[in-house]
Amino acid sequence: MHHFIDLVATLLTTLTLEGPPLEGPAAPGDGDKKQQAKERFEELDLDADGRLTLAEYVHGREGKRALAAAKRFKKMDTDDDRSVTPEEFAAAAKRGAAKEE
Repeated sequence: MHHFIDLVATLLTTLTLEGPPLEGPAAPGDGDKKQQAKERFEELDLDADGRLTLAEYVHGREGKRALAAAKRFKKMDTDDDRSVTPEEFAAAAKRGAAKEE
């Protein structure tokens, strides 16, 4: 866990995060959740490689919002490979773990 915190701290201090923060998946009951999760994943996957990195997920956030996003990312990355697949993202969205405040 300490390596993850160190990675987040490094990213937050060395990356220049530009642009407005993106909104999270829509609230339950707002249409097809599976389709919403797919579309949201595609928005976040900045290099369109089919996997989210921590840098992509925290892009546009600073301070506490970036740290909160990093914690959500860690929960979504269920196989601990430092990336989130569409399946991991959809599962997290289903249980509410991908939702951003």
